[in-house]
Amino acid sequence: MFTRFALLSLLGIAVFAPGAKGAGLPQTTVEYSADRIMETEAGTFEGKVHAAKDKERSETNMRNMQRVMIRR
Repeated sequence: MFTRFALLSLLGIAVFAPGAKGAGLPQTTVEYSADRIMETEAGTFEGKVHAAKDKERSETNMRNMQRVMIRR
């Protein structure tokens, strides 16, 4: 259980790490909030996304552990 969470966390850090090379994610031009549902072999994870220009907050519940990621 912890190993999968750690792996997903490390993957998230690698993708959003400052100074990462590549095209990156598209920039948000409008503000929005949305519910996020992610289905994997390990289960279904639910959360919320709040975005504004050049900012995003993602909240995900994974097996009773809450993960919050803020991107600027």
